[in-house]
Amino acid sequence: MMKEKVLIKKNLITKHLKNSKVKIVGYTY
Repeated sequence: MMKEKVLIKKNLITKHLKNSKVKIVGYTY
């Protein structure tokens, strides 16, 4: 359960970063 949540979170973060590479500087990941 916890591992799945972590994986989903990582996937969402990577997706978000890929979608907004220009705004990466503003994020604290």
